[in-house]
Amino acid sequence: MAIYHANDLIFELPAGLKDKTHHVFTVTDEGPSPFNIVISRALVDPSETIQSYGARLIADLQRSLPRFSLTSYQEVKVDGSLALRIEYSWNRENISMRQVQFSIFPAVNSVTRKVIQITGTSSGPLSGNWDAAFTTLIATIRLQSSEDTPLQQRA
Repeated sequence: MAIYHANDLIFELPAGLKDKTHHVFTVTDEGPSPFNIVISRALVDPSETIQSYGARLIADLQRSLPRFSLTSYQEVKVDGSLALRIEYSWNRENISMRQVQFSIFPAVNSVTRKVIQITGTSSGPLSGNWDAAFTTLIATIRLQSSEDTPLQQRA
């Protein structure tokens, strides 16, 4: 079993379940938010490269998002780990949407490899305040070790 950490808990994930964790941060309590950040994780094959992952991601976005337009695509580092930064727009119900997405590839271990995606979404252009908030969040990321640690026995 893999050991997972969240803000308020640590637990053993039963074998056979896959981590599709999402953390969602919004500006509003109800209705559409003018800006949000979503953090998710997914397992990828250990042999997949950032380039093959990026090509697959772009193809998926082109298929699923109406009027998809890629603005920026570059390889960067986040806390010393290789990452892909893409920026793109599309239309949703006649509203122009914009996303900036970082796909981070932490160090590989021999069994599994995770990609951590951090996506900032806004309706219309990413405003200066939200762009600065997202940039600050990315700059402050510190990745956990890729090694699982056993649960501590309680006294």
